[in-house]
Amino acid sequence: MRLMGVCATGRLRSATQQGGGLVEVLVSLALLAVGLLGMMASHSAALRYTAMSQQRSTAQWLLQDMAERVLANLGRQPADEVFMLAYTAQAASWAAQAAVPQAVELACDTPTSVCDVAGMAQADVAQWRVAVRARLPQGSVHLAREGNSTLRLAVAWRESANAAATRASDACPSGLEVSLPEVRCLVWQVQL
Repeated sequence: MRLMGVCATGRLRSATQQGGGLVEVLVSLALLAVGLLGMMASHSAALRYTAMSQQRSTAQWLLQDMAERVLANLGRQPADEVFMLAYTAQAASWAAQAAVPQAVELACDTPTSVCDVAGMAQADVAQWRVAVRARLPQGSVHLAREGNSTLRLAVAWRESANAAATRASDACPSGLEVSLPEVRCLVWQVQL
């Protein structure tokens, strides 16, 4: 005996026809899977951009810290050749800064210390290098003199290869000698 029923279109349908709902369920599961994959990709990109933003914010904070150190030391002596040389003599290329800098015991790190400008500059740069390396992946620093009254400070760090491919290249100072595309630089100028 064959049962007959009426479907939504008004046609007769036999009760032996089954499985139409299974195809619809499979299609909806496929659409759901594509949607979930899209959400996962968006979440991954959001995490990557959050990390990039955090690194840039950290770099800006570190540059501001060094700029304030330089300006505080400037109050001890007017900017001249000796003052500029005290900071720029500490510069090294990015490759030369590959080793993790060791925290050094400095005699100029207390308010009662009596240090000359060169000693304070050496202490500032050494502490800054340690802080940059500790807070940024493969972080490096660069200081350069521009003209008679400008000091250029730069921080460089390594981002992931995926992040480097999604951004425009940054102009790192020539003294850092960076050739890797995933190295990002942030440069500030301090007017003395």
